[in-house]
Amino acid sequence: GEALLPELRAFRKDPAVKGWIEDSALFEVLNQKFEGRYWWLWPEEYRDRKKKTMRALKEELGDDIEIFIILQFLFNRQWHRVHELATSLGIQIIGDMPIYVGGHSADVWANRHLFTVKADGYPDVVGGVPPDAFSATGQLWGNPLYKWDAHRADKYRWWSTRLGRALQLYDEVRIDHFRAFAGYYTIDAEAETALDGSWQVGPRMQFFEGIRKRMGAVSIIAEDLGVITKDVVELKEAIGAPGMFVLLFGWGGGPTNVHLLHNHTENSFVYPGTHDNDTVLGWFQALDEDTRQYVSEY
Repeated sequence: GEALLPELRAFRKDPAVKGWIEDSALFEVLNQKFEGRYWWLWPEEYRDRKKKTMRALKEELGDDIEIFIILQFLFNRQWHRVHELATSLGIQIIGDMPIYVGGHSADVWANRHLFTVKADGYPDVVGGVPPDAFSATGQLWGNPLYKWDAHRADKYRWWSTRLGRALQLYDEVRIDHFRAFAGYYTIDAEAETALDGSWQVGPRMQFFEGIRKRMGAVSIIAEDLGVITKDVVELKEAIGAPGMFVLLFGWGGGPTNVHLLHNHTENSFVYPGTHDNDTVLGWFQALDEDTRQYVSEY
């Protein structure tokens, strides 16, 4: 009702919201209009956000744009009630942030100069990881990568908005694939596997210093699982971010396995498992007899 209008206006003006809310609304109505086709396949005037076309779109689909924004506002309002209740009960909520965003997204469509896409919007190089124990051909994620020079020139505006909004919603944020801030793997967008990629140096401390200048201290958790090199460890320690241990990863490789409880270090979060694991019960039931005995005795 009208009683909520002042609150809605304040939501739209919030610095952590106004930088993305309208672009997201425009993207959503266009995504519906073009039946989910990738934005780089849209007609050029929409793909390239021509000012005249955007003005006409706001007139043509203004109600749909407003509905999108109002729904975001109502969810935000309801979420904060949940968050306030959790806080009153002494519960902290951790958000989970993938380091990369999808190519078919408002983020990339509205800020393509910050991402590794071509002039026509098609992906250029994309993210993933090289072959490892889990996959002989690596993992080809397909997300566009960051043009870190452009982010630095923009004083990390986009990242500050992203982190600022996340920290409005949660008490702490876990950044998935933290190691990409130290070094990241690039793959040609037309490749069929991740076999032929290459490692590039990440933004490292320049990024976190830039974020600190804009936002002050931020509370993040570094997802530092997998093959982690010295530069990743040094970066995590330099910013004082806690890392991760996963209990279900601890039962191979003998007593030196870092995920076993006696090897855990301070300033760390311990998870039973991750999205890559079965449930704890399912995992335990599937163990061979020797490993199950080892777990039980431990």
